[in-house]
Amino acid sequence: MICNSPFSDVVEKPIPFTISLNNQQNSKDTLFFWYYSWPAITELIPDRGPDAGGTKVLLKGRNFHPFKDESIDNANDTFCMFENLAKVPATIINSTKAICHSPPSYVLR
Repeated sequence: MICNSPFSDVVEKPIPFTISLNNQQNSKDTLFFWYYSWPAITELIPDRGPDAGGTKVLLKGRNFHPFKDESIDNANDTFCMFENLAKVPATIINSTKAICHSPPSYVLR
């Protein structure tokens, strides 16, 4: 079964989740769905590096760790996308800082 989550103003707290097949009885399992605010990047330090990659890039922004007060850990689910080059793991420092290492670039020669 696939469900699309509706819009919610409630973020960073669990929302009870159930399913119904007949619009009368709901599932009895205690499951929760979590909404979170979108992460935003405001600065990259540095914003350039050698084409060989490996540059340590500090990301500044907000909502990098949206579940700071709960037991949810998104550290292994956070990545940096370098356009069409690569998706690389990010290391979350706190809700406003993270680190990625740049991948090698493709260079037309």
